[in-house]
Amino acid sequence: MTRSGQPFAVVDIGSNTVKLYVFVCDNHGEPESIFHHADTVRVGHGIAASGRISDTRAARLVATLQYMEREARSKGATRLFAIATEAFRQAANAEDVQQAVHDQTGWSVDIISGDDETRLTFEAAQSFITEATSTVIADIGGASTELVVVSAHGVVTAAGSVALGSGSIFDEHVGASPPPPGTLRTATRRSVAILRQSCLLPTSTDHLLLPGGTGHFIQELLAIVDSSAVLDRRSLSILSGFLASQEAAETAELLGIQVQRARVLPAGLAIVEALTAELQPTVARAIPSGIGLGMARRICRNDNIESAHRP
Repeated sequence: MTRSGQPFAVVDIGSNTVKLYVFVCDNHGEPESIFHHADTVRVGHGIAASGRISDTRAARLVATLQYMEREARSKGATRLFAIATEAFRQAANAEDVQQAVHDQTGWSVDIISGDDETRLTFEAAQSFITEATSTVIADIGGASTELVVVSAHGVVTAAGSVALGSGSIFDEHVGASPPPPGTLRTATRRSVAILRQSCLLPTSTDHLLLPGGTGHFIQELLAIVDSSAVLDRRSLSILSGFLASQEAAETAELLGIQVQRARVLPAGLAIVEALTAELQPTVARAIPSGIGLGMARRICRNDNIESAHRP
């Protein structure tokens, strides 16, 4: 049983970033992270146009997962779980890539549905929801955004996966670093249109929670640009102007991230700007969670159930 201290590994194959987490379940049946590593593979690059995961990206993914398997096993992980999201849901060759991973690594990739991704997003973020406040959780990925709307009474009133991601918006509307003049405004307008078409968002909310890398990097960058600023429409506008003049390599150095991840960050910012424009939140903040944590909570819970039924 994992609670006894046996580590397990979860890989979240996002459309931008592949994230490895190694967890153990604590005495309360909650996952405790003991190791984390991320690599910007951009599996979803160009998928909107081609409908396929490119051979180059597939090969890079396999190599990354081979490395992550070695890292996970070196930390004592005996069970390996891998989940893939929107890029795999879209790709015509997803099963071929899935098989290549199975044949060449110790991971078996589960391509989860948009609904399941949304459930995992909520499971991961629950502990960050404040009582008696309406909340929208928006996990911005490379090719999709998972939205969960929670009432002030703690009831989920709407949830879904929207085909809106920083990688896809970058590829379709920005395309270069620094972003060409006017492209970030276009990206924000397009993001607003997609969010409205989803019919998931309320007209306002008390709190906007941003799990995942986009929210984290935007909040971190804001602290560098203006340490006294809070995450609101004014500060997002300042960041937009800042990123419009920055090469991705400069942003990457500031944040200590890969250049490919920094390259799509302006598009992620455009999505956050669209969310704040639509929701007018009283508070917006990044939270340190994501579907990897949601998956780990599910694993620990299932282990508890299995243990309780053992003679």
